Amino acid sequence: MASSMQKFAQGFHEIVRAATTLGILLAILAMFYSAFVLVSLTSTQVSVSFGWSPVFKSHTDGVLNLLGFKAADMSNQQYVSVLSALVGSMAVVVTLWFAIATLLKYIEQRRELANKAVIKKEIVHLDGKDDLAIMLRYFKDADAVTVFSGDFSWLLVDEKLRFQVNRLVRERKISFVSYKDELIVRNSVGQLYDQFAPYFRYEPSCRLKCSLVTINQTRVFLYKVDTTAEGGDKSVCIVSSKDEARYLLETLNTLCARYITRPA
Repeated sequence: MASSMQKFAQGFHEIVRAATTLGILLAILAMFYSAFVLVSLTSTQVSVSFGWSPVFKSHTDGVLNLLGFKAADMSNQQYVSVLSALVGSMAVVVTLWFAIATLLKYIEQRRELANKAVIKKEIVHLDGKDDLAIMLRYFKDADAVTVFSGDFSWLLVDEKLRFQVNRLVRERKISFVSYKDELIVRNSVGQLYDQFAPYFRYEPSCRLKCSLVTINQTRVFLYKVDTTAEGGDKSVCIVSSKDEARYLLETLNTLCARYITRPA
């Protein structure tokens, strides 16, 4: 399941990347053609105004005919007047295409940087909802999870996440580490406690809110950051097993191993 999801995500990324690249190329081609049309119109306008022989007149006439003007039936004054209006319009079109090409290139660069980033940051706009949605995204395909938290009251908040946690408990693939007293946790999770109790461990010194998740032999580390006191925001940071972070995640896995709790 995890492998299929990863292949789908990779395939979707490749499709988006190809579409963005194609969009950039089309925007650049359109920009250059629009620039050529602008040069043709401007050159013809200047030439006709001064009574010179226009270099691009056949091309300009073709553009005018395409736009519904009958170039052959127009006087020089009408011809110059129409060209003046078209030159102004084409200048706007060229600027627009340039802006589109620049925007698409910027989006592509941002996407590439995001994909290469070892740590991704996702803003939590609604505490107790957005952060749980991020956890659910990784828990649903998890092969093993170690969760550090306080009273674990969030287990009663999101039904979909609770379903996945129940699955992990049934499959003996999850451990809970709380820095709060056992009685506090028991009161917070209610009837769930009897089922989850064998998987709990209490470490008052580990005041952490994070999860180490293993998906298809790949580690992912989720941790919550709250900088609202400094004028910042709440977010969940996601450390992926890429490049130099791979050793960090293996180290975290080794450290978390001492907290893994399983029923006898």
